[in-house]
Amino acid sequence: MVNLAFDIPLLGKPARVEMSLRPWSEVASVSIKPETMAASRLTNYFMANLKASIEAVDGQPLAREVRQALETDPQAQAAFFAQRFDIYQQIRAAGRMYARCPHCDSGEVEMSLLALFNTLGVMPPEMISTDALYLRSPVSGPSQPTPDRPKQFAYASRIRFELPTKLLGLSRMGIEAGVLGPVRYERYREVMARWETDGVNVPAEHGWRTSRHEAFCTTMWLIAALQETTPSGEVTLEAFEQLPGVDVYFLDAVCHLAFEVNVPEHAQERACPSCTKSFMPVAAMRAADLV
Repeated sequence: MVNLAFDIPLLGKPARVEMSLRPWSEVASVSIKPETMAASRLTNYFMANLKASIEAVDGQPLAREVRQALETDPQAQAAFFAQRFDIYQQIRAAGRMYARCPHCDSGEVEMSLLALFNTLGVMPPEMISTDALYLRSPVSGPSQPTPDRPKQFAYASRIRFELPTKLLGLSRMGIEAGVLGPVRYERYREVMARWETDGVNVPAEHGWRTSRHEAFCTTMWLIAALQETTPSGEVTLEAFEQLPGVDVYFLDAVCHLAFEVNVPEHAQERACPSCTKSFMPVAAMRAADLV
């Protein structure tokens, strides 16, 4: 069981922190590539990352005086961000991907992100910066290069997923599971045109909805890739924004590993539990290869 409450030292005294799994709308707006940003801008994102992660301290909302205390206490910062890193890793690891057998088209191989790493030799994308201070932008999308798919392998006919917060029984909103499929550029452009803004003449909470923000581009890609969802229905940006941010990081990892990374010649196939035939539990091609 993942514990979202923990103690940190704050100004020389123990403080009880309750971490919040904020919705993607809040997480996306503060996700960045820290190595590309000026130090002066990183200061603002540092505090935004705190506010996008902490629900309460000692039972009270993150009031101004508590934020100021956290700003001035490096030991408290280090303790909190180390806990956040571990919690995000634990939750994302609970998600599951299911690769359908191309031979019988009924059996599915269940895969964790660790199992995908063991198969492909590629780690899931980092959710958090190396120093643990900043939530990173997700990586999936049309800018990824075309991966190698050795022809000696048979590949999954469908990629299904179940989101980690649902499997763990954590408080959440939004879709619970679904199917990811190839994205046609035309579909991606349609989704982008529907929700993109100029990032300026919009409410502050919608400021990230611009193609200049990497998290927005990936969000549009993932929405375009969703072919089926549970509960069913159209996946709008507004609905997608309700998802806990860590669920979106899991979905990004599945899309990246199943569609966008190289399959090595020595990769080990998996046996279908229904027909026992072997296949590679990732998609046959990168989504963006469909024009």
